[in-house]
Amino acid sequence: MGRVVGAAGALRTVRTWYAPDDATTWAAGRLRSVRHEDGALEVYGYGFEGDCWVETVTALHVDAPEPMAGRTTREVKVYDAVGNRVERRTEVFLAEGWRVIDRTRYVHNAAGKVPGVSAPENSPMSAGATPKAFIS
Repeated sequence: MGRVVGAAGALRTVRTWYAPDDATTWAAGRLRSVRHEDGALEVYGYGFEGDCWVETVTALHVDAPEPMAGRTTREVKVYDAVGNRVERRTEVFLAEGWRVIDRTRYVHNAAGKVPGVSAPENSPMSAGATPKAFIS
């Protein structure tokens, strides 16, 4: 283990990682959580949705380490089989479970470049305006 630096009561950022012997071997060695000096807690999750790799970061607090309805959000990033990010979404925890409140989908060309990005849902762009294309 690492040595402790500073006064016993000093505030620190503490990071933990998934162990190699966890049941989900694909998460081994990846970041599991970050506890910030102010008590903010980020919990990381990894897994698969079909052929896609999914990374999730849930924003919590050390005094409330479980999701609270209407107060807890998480960021979800989805990658395709070759590692291209195909979606980014923000979800809020409600009594019935997680609900998407913002989503951006990415379209890749054969070279893996992103020639366009769909308008985030629930944005003024999704009401019929044409999103700007990103040409690379």
